[in-house]
Parts: sequence; C-alpha cells; structure tokens
Amino acid sequence: MRLLNIIVICLTICIACSPSGHKQYIQYEKSSDFSEVVEIAVDTLEIPLIAHVSQILSADSIIKIQTEGTPMWVYTLNLENLSVPDSIFPKGDGPGEYMNVAISSINDTNELLIVDNRQMKWYRIAKNVVMESGNTGHFIVSDIHDVGFPIVGYVDFRSDGLRLKIRDLHIGVDTDSLVIPNINLHGESIVDNFVWDYDKATGRFALAFTNQNKLLIGRITSGKLDDIKVLVGNSMSNHIYYTDVKIDGDKLWALTQNDVNLDTYDGHSSIEIYDFDGNPIKKIKLPVIAQTTAIDQIKSIVFLVSATDDNLYSFRK
Repeated sequence: MRLLNIIVICLTICIACSPSGHKQYIQYEKSSDFSEVVEIAVDTLEIPLIAHVSQILSADSIIKIQTEGTPMWVYTLNLENLSVPDSIFPKGDGPGEYMNVAISSINDTNELLIVDNRQMKWYRIAKNVVMESGNTGHFIVSDIHDVGFPIVGYVDFRSDGLRLKIRDLHIGVDTDSLVIPNINLHGESIVDNFVWDYDKATGRFALAFTNQNKLLIGRITSGKLDDIKVLVGNSMSNHIYYTDVKIDGDKLWALTQNDVNLDTYDGHSSIEIYDFDGNPIKKIKLPVIAQTTAIDQIKSIVFLVSATDDNLYSFRK
C-alpha cells in the first residue's frame, strides 16, 4: 500500500462567511490501487412499504427509512424479523404532519432530530413524542447531522458553490462554514454536489462528491471545521463519482458509481474503503446499482438501497 503523494497545487482554498477566517487545506492524490478487490453477493429484502427511499439510518438494530411516497414519511424496520413496528411522520401540511424534512439520529439511539424546511422548524423527537422544538429561521437545511446537539452540520446550496455549515439550533447562528466552489470546465461553472457523514466518537467528517472522483475528510472540534484534506483520483476513461459515504470507526466507506446510466442500467457500483490517511484498503464490487447505504455496527451488516428498484439489500461486512 503506497503512501499518498502530495500534489503541490491547490494549497489554499478560501472559506468565506466564517468566524474563523480563511481556511487552508492540501490536496492529495487518491490511489486506486486497492490491495484487496472482491465481488460479493447480496441478500434481497422485499418489503412492501419501501418505495422511493431517500435516506436510511441505522441504530440499535432498527433501520429508519425515509420515503418520498405516501402515506408514510418515515418508518422503522425491526431487523430481527423484518417487521414494521412503527410508522411516524405522515407527509402533509396538517397537524403532526411534515413536508420536506431532513433527519438525523441523535447519539445512535432511536431519538431523531427532524428539520422541516417547509415550516422552518426543527423537532427533537423520541417515540413520536416531540421533546423539544424551535424555529430554524429562513434558511434551507439539507443532509443534516447531529454534531453534538444543539450543534448540527448541514449543507447550504448556493449558485457559486456549496457550503458545509455548523449551526447552533438553540441560538440560530452558524459557527463555521466550509466553502466548496463550483468546478470550472471550459470557462463554465459546473454545479456540483456532495454527500457527507459525521462520527461523534472520533469527531471525523467525510464528504463524497457526486460529480467527481474526489473525497474530503476532516474533523469537527468545538463547533469548528479543522484538519481538512482532499483526496482526488483520476477518473481515467471511466466516469467515476460518489453517491454516499459512511464513517465506520477508523475507516471510510465510499459508494462509487462507474459509468452508471440509470436509463439503460449500464455501469456498476462499488464500495471503496480507505483509512483516514487516504490509503486504499479494500474495494467491494456490488451486483446492484446502489444509491445509498447504512451500516449496522452491532450486527456488522451493510444495507443498500438500489437506484433501479425498491428493494432493500444487505451483506455482512
């Protein structure tokens, strides 16, 4: 396993609108030389309620599934018998209903943080009971993570790029911000996106870019973004990009897509596993085109949602 070679270019990236001032990070070459490459089989879980899944969370052997359909917005799935013991948050504008929400688990339990962009409110909920709530103010929250409640991280989309922001929900103020400028191709600004994950035990966070072969890793300390570095790979002749990223202890699991065409089902998905120095550890080639993942730490099971059907897939780590 070879060490990363520092690319001399791109030594500074400006982080605007941040109390801590400008940030700098170094860009590294991301190796594609995995010492272990495996092809696996997956188990298929056919569950009638699953349709148009946009997010899955795993905690205490319970999966929470956010769907875009009706009547259920989020429901839980008991992994012991694949039953659906509870359904929560009906989609709608009435009392007890929610629209356009972002969801985060708190402390790896069944307690949830719900941010409803339509109503500009947040709710801390356990077993369908609202324990605490407040106003978000006029900003749109996407892909929220609990960083140490009431401190949360979220994505802010702008015309000139993206921001990963850290916000205190109790006082409604951002404490730090990381700017990811749009890509310039032939003089034209290309809008990009990313998915991200945060691990409370280590304070690490990771971004995976949905239009590029690029990962970004760092830490969140006392509500600040620190120790940031970018891992960039060459796409070679393939179009390689990411659609999900998960932190698994001291490892980074990144769901990558290779020349995927959802109209023809061409291309394939893989999971790339790195350590937090950016060294490649293992590549897992998947038999399905996967869109998002969840890792059950207790049972060491990885769950996948496909981009081409409404089944839930799983395999052992």
